[in-house]
Amino acid sequence: MVKFKFFVVILLLFSFNLSFAEDKDPIDLWLEKCLEKNLTTMGMLECTGKAYVMWDKRLNQVYRKLMSKLSPKQRKLLRESQRKWLQYRDKEFKFIENFYTGSGSMARILIAFDKLEFLKNRVKELEQYLSIVEKSLNRYD
Repeated sequence: MVKFKFFVVILLLFSFNLSFAEDKDPIDLWLEKCLEKNLTTMGMLECTGKAYVMWDKRLNQVYRKLMSKLSPKQRKLLRESQRKWLQYRDKEFKFIENFYTGSGSMARILIAFDKLEFLKNRVKELEQYLSIVEKSLNRYD
């Protein structure tokens, strides 16, 4: 019973976090619907795993698009930044996995959600840069 209550609290917290976004991202909407249908641990892991793949694909798309709009110096700096971010991501993921060790069956879900949010935050950062670059380019059109 305690595990079920903990599961409900985690699900509510995640849903609460998504509901306060001004405009929900399509990936978040997809994840929300997927989680509504998949209340088991395995179902939740499948949903978050698929959402992670979607965010990762979007990260690569946004990164490539942003790189195409930058000066050579900016491209070099972004490439270096992204490489460092990937190293940081790997270390952060090791920490996340270790942090939740001993948290029982919920550990895998907590790890998956934290990794997903970490990746999503990087996508949002790059999208912000892209938005700024595109707005400044549009001024001169």
